[in-house]
Amino acid sequence: MSLKLNVKEIFMKSLLELSQEKPVEKITVQNILDHSGAARQTFYNYFTDKYDLINYVYQYEVESFFNKYYVNLDLYECIHRVYVLFIKSKQFYKHIAKMESQNSFKKFLYDNTRNFYISTIQKKFGKDEINDRLTYIIDFTCHGAVGLCIHWIMNDMKETPEEMTSRIIDCIHPEMKKYFIEQLY
Repeated sequence: MSLKLNVKEIFMKSLLELSQEKPVEKITVQNILDHSGAARQTFYNYFTDKYDLINYVYQYEVESFFNKYYVNLDLYECIHRVYVLFIKSKQFYKHIAKMESQNSFKKFLYDNTRNFYISTIQKKFGKDEINDRLTYIIDFTCHGAVGLCIHWIMNDMKETPEEMTSRIIDCIHPEMKKYFIEQLY
């Protein structure tokens, strides 16, 4: 593992641990520095500000998860693991789900969910399989799945990952299910 990744992970770990104590919005770069024991310049060598670090955290956790797992897991297991991932850093995700910005978590989650569906279909059935109708169905499915997920996060994650995964699977459009049927049954 490179030194660059180690340093970024130290800041990421500090932010996640601090988010258990107070809202992310109230965490300052100085708090992160005090917690991690790093120098200010070291932080700014890797991140432009606290929000850049926040984006890094969910990119690191969610993107690396999608890149590592989605090709080899069935749809249920992939969705389930995302919900488990959010529970592991519950306070952090509760705080960032509320944040509205150019690089919001909601947009990030939508983009990665959409990419997951399109990439999976293209890998299994070819690039020509994605037509205008299927694109609209994918977009609708992604907006619904992300909306349910954000609602779940903001309402204290009361339902289990299994319950939420089943709800998402139940709501997937029948035309999309045919691409994942082998994964669902």
